[in-house]
Amino acid sequence: MTTLVESSKTRETLEKSRKDFMESTALIKEMESYFLNLFKLTEEMGSRMVDISENIRQVDEEVEWIAEGMNTMPGDVNNNLKRLFFIEEIKNRQLRDFSA
Repeated sequence: MTTLVESSKTRETLEKSRKDFMESTALIKEMESYFLNLFKLTEEMGSRMVDISENIRQVDEEVEWIAEGMNTMPGDVNNNLKRLFFIEEIKNRQLRDFSA
């Protein structure tokens, strides 16, 4: 009878161990899936960071180009004003010559 009781206890212990092993395996698979998803998200974030960095570089280049244009603008305005004054002077001379 003792062997039957011991055999039954051994079977229960083995069954519990099997269930624990199956639960552990399921948890490991769940963790593996979690880490794979985390890895994919990390890769996507890295790719997006590269894209953002490239966009920032392009914006920086555009800002630099605009700043350079703004630096030359006062000279351009000054040259255009000189041209306008010159044209105005020619017009006034022509009016005086025409009136005379």
